Amino acid sequence: MHRTVFLHSRWWFIVILITANLLTTLVFAQTSTNENNTPQSMEEAGAKKKPERAKKPNHEKKPKLALLGNKISYSAPRRWTKPQISSRGKLEALQFVIPLPSSGEPPRTTSAIVIAEPNTDKLSLTDFSNSKLPRKYPAGTVIADQTDGDSWRTVVSHVHEANPPYTVVDRFGVVAGLRVHFRIIFPKEDEAKATWPKMLSQESNDFIRNLQINNQNKVTTDLFYNNSSWGLREAKAEKKVAAKEAAKDVQKTKAPPVKKAAVKSAPKVEEEFSP
Repeated sequence: MHRTVFLHSRWWFIVILITANLLTTLVFAQTSTNENNTPQSMEEAGAKKKPERAKKPNHEKKPKLALLGNKISYSAPRRWTKPQISSRGKLEALQFVIPLPSSGEPPRTTSAIVIAEPNTDKLSLTDFSNSKLPRKYPAGTVIADQTDGDSWRTVVSHVHEANPPYTVVDRFGVVAGLRVHFRIIFPKEDEAKATWPKMLSQESNDFIRNLQINNQNKVTTDLFYNNSSWGLREAKAEKKVAAKEAAKDVQKTKAPPVKKAAVKSAPKVEEEFSP
C-alpha cells in the first residue's frame, strides 16, 4: 500500500513538473515572439504613418461675413474685436471696438459701426446719406465728399465742436432696395510719431472696398492721413486704370508710320502723302 501511494505521488510529481516546464516554454516563446515582432511593428507603423504637413504661416486672414442673409457682405481685420450684433425688425447693426496702439496710458480705442436695412421708404443715395451726416450738435464740417456712380458715396467730416475734436468717415450704399451705412471715428492724435492713423486708414480702405450689396461696389477714392488731417484722394486702382486709358488714347492719336515707296526720282509732296 505504501508502495502504491508512493508510485501515485511520484506520478503526480512528474505530471506537475512536465506541466510547469511546458508553461515556462510557452511563456518564453510568447515573450520572444513579442520582442521580435515589436521593432517590426514599429517600423511598419512608421512606414504607414503619413508625413506631417508643413504648417502654413498664420497670415492675417479676413473672413468674408454677411448681413441680411447674404445680401450685404463685408470683411473686417482680425484685430478689430468681435462685433456686437443688434437687430430691430429687418435692420441689422454691428459695432466694432478698435484698439489704437500708442505710448500713452490708458490704452486708447475707437469704434466703427455698420447698419444694414431694406430701403423700404425708397430713399435716394443723396437723401439717405444726407440724413446721416453729423450736421447737428456736435456740428461737423464736410472736408471731403466723393460719389461713386448712383449707388455709393464716401464723406469725411470734421466734428470741431466736440471736446476733443474728431474726424468721421461715412460710407453709404443704396442698391436694389437695400441700403448700408459704415461709419468709423478717428480721434484727434497729438503724437506726431503715432503709427495707428496710417494703419487704420489702410484697414478702413480695405473695409470700404469689401463692403458690398449683392456683390456690387464701386470705389474711386482712398482715405489718407497727412499732417494730422484726414482726406480722400484718387484710389490707386483708379490711377492705374486712368493711366492705361491715357496710354491707349495717346497710342490712338499717334500718326501711323508712312511707308516710302522706292522710286528713282524724287516724288511730289502730294503724291508722297496721298492715300
